[in-house]
Amino acid sequence: MRISGFASGMDIDSMVQQLMKAKRIPVDTLGQKKQILEWRRESYREINAKIVDFRNNKLFNYNKAGTFGQMKAQVSGDTAAISVKADGSAINGTMSIKVDSLAEPRTTVGEAFIKKGSEIDVTKKLTEQLDSFIDDSLITDQKYTFSINGTKITVNPSEMSMKDIISEINSKTDVQAIYDEGKGALLLTTKQTGKNATIEILADPNDPNDPNFSKNDEFLKNALGITEESIKNSKPGQDASLVINGVSTTRSSNSFTINGVSITLNAKGSSTITTSRDIDKIVDDIKSFINDYNDLIKLLNDKTREERYSKYKPLTDDQRKDMKESEITLWESKAKSGLLKNDGILTKALADMRLSIYSEVETTGSKNIQQITQIGIETGLRTDLGKLYLKDEDKLRDALTKDPDAVIALFTASPALEPSEAGSTNMVQKPEKTGIFQRLYNNLKDALTSISDKAGTSAYSTSLTDTLKSDSILGKGIKELVDKIRTQNDNLSMLEKRYYRQFTAMETAMNKFNSQSSSLFGMTNG
Repeated sequence: MRISGFASGMDIDSMVQQLMKAKRIPVDTLGQKKQILEWRRESYREINAKIVDFRNNKLFNYNKAGTFGQMKAQVSGDTAAISVKADGSAINGTMSIKVDSLAEPRTTVGEAFIKKGSEIDVTKKLTEQLDSFIDDSLITDQKYTFSINGTKITVNPSEMSMKDIISEINSKTDVQAIYDEGKGALLLTTKQTGKNATIEILADPNDPNDPNFSKNDEFLKNALGITEESIKNSKPGQDASLVINGVSTTRSSNSFTINGVSITLNAKGSSTITTSRDIDKIVDDIKSFINDYNDLIKLLNDKTREERYSKYKPLTDDQRKDMKESEITLWESKAKSGLLKNDGILTKALADMRLSIYSEVETTGSKNIQQITQIGIETGLRTDLGKLYLKDEDKLRDALTKDPDAVIALFTASPALEPSEAGSTNMVQKPEKTGIFQRLYNNLKDALTSISDKAGTSAYSTSLTDTLKSDSILGKGIKELVDKIRTQNDNLSMLEKRYYRQFTAMETAMNKFNSQSSSLFGMTNG
């Protein structure tokens, strides 16, 4: 038990706190070192997320087959007759199309099952509208089952409206149903077009000997108007009839693809399709890549050149108590600044990125297009620190017009793996034969691996909250400091207890002395 300084008149708690304050300085220093490592690790995590996003998302999409070599298809002649869209596999050229007739679906018109002059509310339960049905004997609370082209449908008139029945058919089968209010009947149309489109509606089970067959068959005929006669009189589907480049042909669908061009037939007419490189799209993609590249370059440059304010140490708990929140924020922004200044991993990543961009690409294309400077892309001033600029768009467009494959190869070439050197089993893509996108992709993998080793990040995640691997260099350093802080705190706790024991002993001795003095004083005065 601690004894207050009644005998000595001293503030023992205050004295112990002052003694401990000096002793805690080494622990506070360790805590500041730990905080710096944690901040540095978080900085790596933020940069890692940006690199992963650039490499695994943006760069991957730029390099994806067809993305950077988009084609475009344009229609002349009867422009309303067809719609077209080209993908990356389309080839330059023209195609003539004459549409004689469109593909059509099979259509079945059911018999009327609503009385003439009557109407039904398609949103109300069937059993609530019995008077409107020609035959209401089957509009009960029973369940009826039938199949449309092999898909089973179950109807309960006491629980379902006409809208519910139609929704069930439309969502589950390959047939589209609508209710014709004027005729009081169902209209069924196949979702597919062509002469082979079918509509087969059967009571379920389709066995006349089954006791349920009769009621389900009667429900189809009398309650929904789907009779053998209506099925028999269905309007059959038909194939589209057209002439492509002078050759007559048919298609079961109005939408199809030829040589990478998706074509949709809209109406009769004669049209010409012209397919060519979509230079506008490629230029836009290159501009987008330049912006994304520059954003990452700027981030890495900013971090490696950020001012370090060495006098701004992480704040201790005692220091925070005497500061406003705004002061703490300002202080910590200074304390966090420059933690990755001249960082070896980031400076190497910057160098690798620049090398990926500026080195020649040995492709099978034009010898005049092996560097970005040959297509109008250059760096800015020295103060721009490696940022790219499209300084001559006309030069880029001219290159894309004259030799688009060479321009695309400059960015997207991805050669087969080769031995890294003669006799080696280490298979790599030779950098000099690899396009800019793949070079960046490969080199940034090295950066992500190094950051992971240093900070415990993932080379595949952009998350800023995922748990970091504890066996990283910084993770081990933080753990070592945590262990030291724990040990020193244990020692300080024991030291504090010793101080209190010493002061307690002093107080006890002084109490005893005071008691003896009082007794002597009493005896003398007696």
